Amino acid sequence: MQEEDWETLKKLIAKYTRAKELRLETSVNDELQIQGDDAVDFLMEYVETFRVDMSSFCFDAYFYNEGALSSLWIMKLLGMDKKKQPLYMSQLIEGIERKSLR
Repeated sequence: MQEEDWETLKKLIAKYTRAKELRLETSVNDELQIQGDDAVDFLMEYVETFRVDMSSFCFDAYFYNEGALSSLWIMKLLGMDKKKQPLYMSQLIEGIERKSLR
């Protein structure tokens, strides 16, 4: 991992969350609560900043869309919510190194 990429990624994440401590094991969608339109905006900026191909990335596997966020608490209450896979900072770094996020 290049230190410069890690620092740039942390600055990018800081635009979308107030988290102070970021580790490779930090999950963007779970721990940092980046979801919906914010997730779309973050990923677009990630692609532009690091020139990463996301054609094989399945957004819905990791993030709730904006419309689903408003009814998520009801779905959780009824036990109908589907837990999303965590997207870790380490995966974003790997995507930078491979130039492809899967």
